[in-house]
Amino acid sequence: MTLTKSLIPVLTVSALISGAALAQNVHPQNATSYYGEARGWEVYSLDTGQGIGGCRAFAPQTSSNVEFFMDYFGGQWMLAVPTGRFDASGYGSVFVDDGAFSVDFWFENGLAVHFMDNTLADWIRQGSSLQVSVDQDYTTSVVLNGSAAAMLKAEECWDFAGNPPIVAPQPPIVQTPQRPIRPATPVRPAPTQPQVAYAACQSIQDGSYNCTIEQQAPEAGYVELFTIFDNAGFAPGYFIKVISDNEAEVWTTYAGAPWVYLGYWYPAGYNPDCSIPGPQHVQPNDARINLGNNAWELCVYVQ
Repeated sequence: MTLTKSLIPVLTVSALISGAALAQNVHPQNATSYYGEARGWEVYSLDTGQGIGGCRAFAPQTSSNVEFFMDYFGGQWMLAVPTGRFDASGYGSVFVDDGAFSVDFWFENGLAVHFMDNTLADWIRQGSSLQVSVDQDYTTSVVLNGSAAAMLKAEECWDFAGNPPIVAPQPPIVQTPQRPIRPATPVRPAPTQPQVAYAACQSIQDGSYNCTIEQQAPEAGYVELFTIFDNAGFAPGYFIKVISDNEAEVWTTYAGAPWVYLGYWYPAGYNPDCSIPGPQHVQPNDARINLGNNAWELCVYVQ
């Protein structure tokens, strides 16, 4: 499946005004409501008094007990770190792993705030460590473990206006697609046989692992079908029916269990090699139940 990288909308004046309102709420108890947790990060919705103003992802507390958070609203990401500056604005640097970014900050309520472009947001989403230096006076260091799951959770929070989807407590509904069976002896010329590729796979739940992709027999209504399995047999397998370059239906299985339907998946805007489930309002009821409130993701890097 070919994935296309989406572009974060250009920041508008209204977004700047909204961002200023968000920066005033430093702590979770200030006009915020708990939304959910992802890989140790806590996500809150922000209440402006006239509806949701954004969603905030708090990093787990570091050894220095420094509080770091990112806000998401309307396609825009903003980061905030503590500072002792009280003037209007300044400059600094953001370091993510081996990447360095010169940025501008504005200061309010003891915070240095920066509106991120999609490049910096992508680095943070995929990074392992972050350091923020404000005018060479104040430096904050943050471990980014789980940042991709946290940012996905904050985006989900915004999509659902801060109201976690309510899933009725019932057992998962299993749909078992008719999985193609490889014939015992060749019945067609070699070019039409299933094609096999080897790749590096990665997911939020299982980390990185080597995997095998096998193209399956075509089916009406789909561009192509293929399965993906962990070579070591520890991570779940996936059965993917590609509808178009930007949409696919996905099933998963674990340890030989029946296939479980995970609904419609789309390209992840932060990485062209990754796919994630679409918002729950586009998913069939059984897919919503099976997906639950977990942060799902599958990245495939073909070798």
